[in-house]
Amino acid sequence: QNTISNLVQVVEQIAMAFAMDFERGQGWKPEDVSADNLGYDVRSTSPELLKRYIEVKGRSGIGGVMLSENEMFRLGQLDDSAWLYIVYNCKSNPKLVRINNPAKHLKFETKTKGVQYFLPENEWKKNDL
Repeated sequence: QNTISNLVQVVEQIAMAFAMDFERGQGWKPEDVSADNLGYDVRSTSPELLKRYIEVKGRSGIGGVMLSENEMFRLGQLDDSAWLYIVYNCKSNPKLVRINNPAKHLKFETKTKGVQYFLPENEWKKNDL
């Protein structure tokens, strides 16, 4: 399990670095905002102050990618300033696919991750034997 999460982390780091390097190569100024839970990973600004809001997905090889409800919602809200960058072959020869306004232009399959049950503190405290 630890090896898998380490691999995922490495792939994500490679994908983010690749996307940021691409942005810089285009003369844009990318900022990593992935830790802020905004629904995208990179806020990039052009010399003319145009903005790109980029969700970055990395794959060690090739295959589908999963977006969270938050990511889909934000990309839908951001319209033409929203971008999905998929970096694949991260473990060998990374390649970048860029999609503008992905919520509008791509067909996503809706997946559910299962139901979770929340138990409030007052509920478990009052049932203590």
